[in-house]
Amino acid sequence: MRVAVVAARTGRYVDRDGVARTERVARGLAARGHDVTVYCTGWWEDYDEYRELDGVTYRAVTVSPADASFLARVPGLLAVDRPDVVHARPAPPAAVLSARA
Repeated sequence: MRVAVVAARTGRYVDRDGVARTERVARGLAARGHDVTVYCTGWWEDYDEYRELDGVTYRAVTVSPADASFLARVPGLLAVDRPDVVHARPAPPAAVLSARA
């Protein structure tokens, strides 16, 4: 199953329980054989669009924390990638609405 996780910030940007829990869920699903992509703010040094870590693909929606740009780009990326399931972390709250669109 193709799973999309929409999380504007990952553990590379913030240290919160909710972020850690979301990443644990993504790693757990990948360990069970699902194709998991986390749509997030890019935290890696170069400008590659994708990064693979622990069986999870991280896709840079933006290259730096910018909520407006992130929220505007998520619906289009999800429409192109067509995942079977979308899990959205509500930080910022509008991320859930953006992922739903």
